[in-house]
Amino acid sequence: RVARGRALLESVVGEADWRPARTSQVIGLAASGPGGGQWTIAVESGRPSSLHVGLPAAAAPLVSLAAASLGDLLDGRATLEAIRGRGGLAVEGDPDGRASALEVLSALAPARRGLVTAS
Repeated sequence: RVARGRALLESVVGEADWRPARTSQVIGLAASGPGGGQWTIAVESGRPSSLHVGLPAAAAPLVSLAAASLGDLLDGRATLEAIRGRGGLAVEGDPDGRASALEVLSALAPARRGLVTAS
């Protein structure tokens, strides 16, 4: 139960790599609380392509949320819009970077992956 957010993230994007991402298109993801962590998600064609341990350079957009909220998003128990609506998400970066980060995070949700829709 403790590692639910991290385990779900790795089940969607793949096991976290300790090496830096090989692309300059990345977003940072910081999930606080049990099962959380700090990762870099590499992006190709607007979709998450790989997961890396640690945050990217400060210039990259950064999404911060509770690990429980990340788990709820990834297993389809909450939508990104619902998490944002209750103030459970912060996004840092320039306007284009913030929009891109939210699109990538949204792509992690089961409904976007062709799985069960969130209720």
